[in-house]
Amino acid sequence: MPWERLTVRGLTNLRQFVIGSVVLLSLAACGEEAGRAVSAKNGDVAPQPPSSAEAPQQPSPPAAGEPEQNESLKSINPCGLLSESQLAELADNLDFVSTSGKNCRWSNREAMGADDDFFMMTVRLRPGQSVDELDIITTGSIQTGEVDGRPAKMIAADAAEGECTLGFAAGSGRVDIYTSSTAGTERACALADRAAEMIEPKLPEPVS
Repeated sequence: MPWERLTVRGLTNLRQFVIGSVVLLSLAACGEEAGRAVSAKNGDVAPQPPSSAEAPQQPSPPAAGEPEQNESLKSINPCGLLSESQLAELADNLDFVSTSGKNCRWSNREAMGADDDFFMMTVRLRPGQSVDELDIITTGSIQTGEVDGRPAKMIAADAAEGECTLGFAAGSGRVDIYTSSTAGTERACALADRAAEMIEPKLPEPVS
């Protein structure tokens, strides 16, 4: 995907939505209670069934396959976002290393040969954090772009050759993909970009 280089760093935002409705009903008959009618024969008060306007309305469930509106990154396991075949496409002998909280890490360190390039990747889910906040935690050469229409940033780290971080919007937060490769920064960023394309379809749409 095309990336646009930035020379400045960005920051944050949110919104709220409220709906209310009031229905007023009145009956003109003198001395009658609301919702009751007087019998024509003996003056007894008889209950009336509630009108359709008074009946409680139940929200319709989402259609099959339709995600819940409050679907978030908190319910997603980062280690399940990449299949074995997808990991194999990114690098040979890429194995699971560790998981902690909303992080999952893979590396080829254990199986790599003497002539193989080292590769490590970490996927981090960050609920409640925007893409604009990515450059607060990571410094380097910043580029903006998209992952299948989602706002994204890519940062090639200044501190070390061969390190790259790509963050893109998902749900009410973002997903970060951190990569490190002895093949160089350009290769690390290309692998982060490809991993993002694989992961994106499995994540909730960004909440605007």
